Amino acid sequence: MSAAKQSGFTLLEILMVLAIFAIAAGVVVMVLPSDNAQLQRAEQMKTIMEYASERAVLEGKPLGLSLTASAYQFVILGNELRLIPESREPEWAEIDSERMPLSGEFEKEETLSLTPLPLNKSIDRPPQIVFMPDGTLSIFELSFSSSASGPACCSIVSEGRLPLIFNVRRSEK
Repeated sequence: MSAAKQSGFTLLEILMVLAIFAIAAGVVVMVLPSDNAQLQRAEQMKTIMEYASERAVLEGKPLGLSLTASAYQFVILGNELRLIPESREPEWAEIDSERMPLSGEFEKEETLSLTPLPLNKSIDRPPQIVFMPDGTLSIFELSFSSSASGPACCSIVSEGRLPLIFNVRRSEK
């Protein structure tokens, strides 16, 4: 009786090949240039905006987002629609939230642009983006770029309802 000849690979050989592929893939990912940090901040802003829209529906009150070149702040319409005599604008109040960062600053190297409205000069100005209790929201495009003259790496687009559209623009090199 002769022993049958085995064909194929052993488990050890397969595991060694997988380990080599994993190491090679890790090296390639570390070397590739990316805007991952900026993309993550933009995705975080999109998530916070979706949270604000859902919170407006749950609370039955409009929420707003005030944006400047360096900061953002979510606000809620006061309990009563009391008009401030000199400005004739509704009173907005800052929102406290333990779950989400509803106010913050952007990185210094980041440049934002908002269309169709301009960015506010001061964070205390009325919000440009409003999230209504019926689930509708302002139509806008918020673009993120690494420099004022450079192309936007990504943008958040609203067509007036959720879901928000997240566009990523890959630079061609």
